[in-house]
Amino acid sequence: MTLEFAWLTEHPRKKAAFRGRYIAVVGDAIVASGADLADVITKAKEYEKGNRKILISRVLTKEVITT
Repeated sequence: MTLEFAWLTEHPRKKAAFRGRYIAVVGDAIVASGADLADVITKAKEYEKGNRKILISRVLTKEVITT
């Protein structure tokens, strides 16, 4: 599991503030967010240096729980 993916799973309350939007995570921080995926990718590219990878995710508007 990458650091970015771990951050997403471990911080549901922090990402809840971005419901319905795209977020870009690098390391353990949200580096860009917005409603337009292309804009988020453009903003996040500034943080992709060396071996740092960007994780882009769309935060759901509601939690989805399956049983």
